[in-house]
Amino acid sequence: MSSLPLTATLGAARMLGRALVLPLEPTAELRDLHRQAWSALPDPWPPPEDWIPHISLALNVPTPARAAAVALFTTDAPIHGHFVSARSYNTETRTLTNLPNLPPA
Repeated sequence: MSSLPLTATLGAARMLGRALVLPLEPTAELRDLHRQAWSALPDPWPPPEDWIPHISLALNVPTPARAAAVALFTTDAPIHGHFVSARSYNTETRTLTNLPNLPPA
């Protein structure tokens, strides 16, 4: 069982559908944490096998602005950090839910 804080490595900015995102290195610990978060929610999505680890920077980037948006966040080196809490974003209600039951380190 993974616990927080959890080390994370971010890749170069890219588009994921209409969203500008920073992809996360999908480590075994991160995937395990996602499975725990997914299990804690009443109506979770996406299932662990379909999850693409990322941090959203912008959710609806217009097509003409996408290349410039990606270029703004381009970096040569990966970004390293830590997750210290977990929450879920409901795209229908546009609300956040804290996931307090995930085990801290």
